[in-house]
Amino acid sequence: MKKKIVILLAVLVLSALLLEAINLSVFAKYKDKHKQKRKKMGWFGNQDQATTAPLAIDASANRIYGSYYQCLEKGQATAIVLKLRNFEAFTPNIKCAIYRKSDGALIGYTEEKNISGKGAYTWVEFHIISGGTLVAGQDYYLVFWANDIITIPYGVHDHVADKGCRLNLAYDGFPDPLVGYTTEALQYCIYCTYQAAYEPPNVLARRESNESCSVSAPLHRVSSGGANVPLGISRLRVNHRITRLVPWVV
Repeated sequence: MKKKIVILLAVLVLSALLLEAINLSVFAKYKDKHKQKRKKMGWFGNQDQATTAPLAIDASANRIYGSYYQCLEKGQATAIVLKLRNFEAFTPNIKCAIYRKSDGALIGYTEEKNISGKGAYTWVEFHIISGGTLVAGQDYYLVFWANDIITIPYGVHDHVADKGCRLNLAYDGFPDPLVGYTTEALQYCIYCTYQAAYEPPNVLARRESNESCSVSAPLHRVSSGGANVPLGISRLRVNHRITRLVPWVV
């Protein structure tokens, strides 16, 4: 009887280990399937690609310019991309930032770049080096700031009276908050790229399956003299039905 109990316990232990391995495998596959989705990239802003006689302004030195746009997803800003053209005689330093429109809070800012040489309009990417956490449905000012004159094109569609902003301020560190600016009806060619914060669906599905496992155990009998006499190896196979909750992959 004791040997039967030992064998039964061994079967139960192995069954539990097998179930744990199955569940770990299911969650590992679920995690891998959504790995790429978590890396989804997006953008918001103005990507007006017009290059023929664009509407443009000569952005003055020591003045912050920008336009606000809505971010539709939660995420982390990675860069601000600005369309510009430089004058041959100038070598401006330029940097960009993100401000929350509702209260002017500084959300993040970019590296500084030096632009030299005359050329056609081109997109220049400024990588975010501080902050950049974005909230879905929030309006943000995407701004640029230079210590010398540059030409910046702006969009011609969907004019909104207060879409743009400008603030006279000596070139230095970005102010926080952004206050005292003047609004204007300009949508500058500037946009923000970000990595979307993917959240896997919190849904569990009920799954039933037939599982089986086997266990081998040596069998003995006790002789009249008290010695253990081996009888051979017994292999038991147990079939059982399992019900468990697993992530529902959509």
